[in-house]
Amino acid sequence: YDRLSFAHRTAELMASLTHENGIDRVLEESVAYFGADAAAVVGDDVRMFSPESVPRGEAQRAVMQVALDAVRAGQPLAVHSSDTGSAALAVPLRVKGRLDRVCCLWRREGSFTDDQLEGLALVARILEMSLENRVLLDDVREQLQGTLMALSNLVELRQPDYVNHSSHVADLCVSVGVALELDASDVADLKLAAVLHDVGMLEVPLEIL
Repeated sequence: YDRLSFAHRTAELMASLTHENGIDRVLEESVAYFGADAAAVVGDDVRMFSPESVPRGEAQRAVMQVALDAVRAGQPLAVHSSDTGSAALAVPLRVKGRLDRVCCLWRREGSFTDDQLEGLALVARILEMSLENRVLLDDVREQLQGTLMALSNLVELRQPDYVNHSSHVADLCVSVGVALELDASDVADLKLAAVLHDVGMLEVPLEIL
């Protein structure tokens, strides 16, 4: 029940925050929940949280090593070093069936339990779903962008005086959004709205246009 509760908390964070901020908060809360000294998601980049009292270089080397070991193994992994007394957990994250990143925990002293590995695996599943949803959303957005541009082109074909008009309006909207320091997703929405703003002209009789 405790593990499911934390997994639910992870889902809430990923749903209510931007993707990057959600991962950062999940890592921060995972350090406290699992009693770790560092938590990270390792992929093309490394997002890691560790308290200020923990040497960041040491923590980063440790999570990179266990992430590499997990990639080699292709499955969740628990590691304990008898030399240093440290321990680590790693769970591969797969997006559309492809190994994409690794979720890691590291502790300078002591070991993790099997229950904690299962708990991290639950968190990893939530992160996987969030990553996959992001990829799917990007795909849909790209397809939508193509459809909207086609609609915009149809408007310009009906009204030659409007050639490049939607593109110019979109550029202006993006500039204003950036100047207002809006989130990237809001700027993208502004751009789509600008491309669409004259689409109603497709239904307006030519004599009125």
